Amino acid sequence: MNYKNLIENTQKVPYERKIFVNHPVVMDKIYYVGFDLDWTLADYSRNKVWQLIFNLATDYLIDHLGYPKKLKTLITYNPKIIHRGLIIDTLRGILLKVNAYRYVGKALKGEKELPQEEKDRIYHTYPLDVTAKNFYWLDTIFELPEANLYSELVTISNRDNISLPTCNFRKIFEDVRKAVDSTHANGSLHNNILSNIEVMIPKDSLLETAIKRLILHPGRKLFVLTNSYVYYTLAVLEYLFGSNWSNYFSLIVCQADKPKFFKNKEPFIEVDKNGREIRKTGTPEWGKIYKGGNFTGLMQLFNTSGDRVLYVGDHIYGDILRVKLASTWNTLLIIKELEEELKIILQEYSEFVRMVELRKELVSIRMEYDNELDNTGTVKSKTAILYKELRNRVKSVEKELQSKLNPYWGSLFKIGSTRTLFAQQVENFASLYTSRVSNLAYYGSRHFFTIPIDPMKHELEILI
Repeated sequence: MNYKNLIENTQKVPYERKIFVNHPVVMDKIYYVGFDLDWTLADYSRNKVWQLIFNLATDYLIDHLGYPKKLKTLITYNPKIIHRGLIIDTLRGILLKVNAYRYVGKALKGEKELPQEEKDRIYHTYPLDVTAKNFYWLDTIFELPEANLYSELVTISNRDNISLPTCNFRKIFEDVRKAVDSTHANGSLHNNILSNIEVMIPKDSLLETAIKRLILHPGRKLFVLTNSYVYYTLAVLEYLFGSNWSNYFSLIVCQADKPKFFKNKEPFIEVDKNGREIRKTGTPEWGKIYKGGNFTGLMQLFNTSGDRVLYVGDHIYGDILRVKLASTWNTLLIIKELEEELKIILQEYSEFVRMVELRKELVSIRMEYDNELDNTGTVKSKTAILYKELRNRVKSVEKELQSKLNPYWGSLFKIGSTRTLFAQQVENFASLYTSRVSNLAYYGSRHFFTIPIDPMKHELEILI
């Protein structure tokens, strides 16, 4: 393999394509690199796949669950109203954006923001218990169109001119879940994607380069661990890497049923390329294709410690959180939205810097405000006016910048100046995170992903 040609044009990493580090990973010590398929190796055209899911699920609601035929004319696919990391309150039909401390920062019912008083009354007595039955966390990209569909149904559920089978928000949610699940179970989603694969999965020119750089490390093996069906996985791999995809991936495990894969004891079922079952085994072998399986059997094949493994996936719960809780595997989380956010931040960099400076100034004025109040019982009119004006400026600048990221929800990672719950999970459970698998093309096969500085809050002004 010509190493010089392989890394041509990958010397300088664009900022939005960087791999960011929460926990150091020494790639020279990584001997097994695993990949999820959907939204990871297969970097779908989001809007096209989302709209396909939205339309197929709508058809299912009409054809199988008794929703009116005119539903299609009453609901709208709107990708802006959906956002990874949101939580659905299925009891009340409300979408919630929650910070790292589980307090609700923003709430929408349909496209209307919940009034502050109502939001406080419902959600601000206790930190949100996101594990409660009526809450559903949108932590995968596949789930976002169903949130859009659910939100649309909530909006029209009380209209006089429409009669839904139910106006119970929980039952509507269950219907939408069933409809979306059907698109996977009956093969309609995958078949539609395969029939128009070049549009649905645009090829990334650096993806194969990234894979080739990874296997430059002697003795390193790559594997695929996915919940997708065998026929679909092999078709997508052949589309992405050609008929010689097996030169890159030494093991394929399909229908793995993650996250249960990491704690169950299901056998590995060896299959041929047509999906026909050959035999069951407790431990897989290199060079073969399987479905099912379990973490323990996979580690028996690896015959090494978990910290020699890196797993790459897009699902914060199924791919990343469960991996970190069940093993010592290193993890690389794919967050496609990161690239888009960083591009906007870089374009509006001066405005984001101004927002930070305004916040600092507001803190200083607030201290002066509080000191006057404590010392004299009153606040000078000049200080009060300055504080009010500055606070309004901060809110105005924040609103403008956040709307550029998403007109409904703002940043995926922030509510105001605090981290979202999603951002906190990324920091806690992803060793590394980036926007796409192909970003690995910019890094050597033995790269040391390290943290130059990881300050706590009390160190920020001293060290940075």
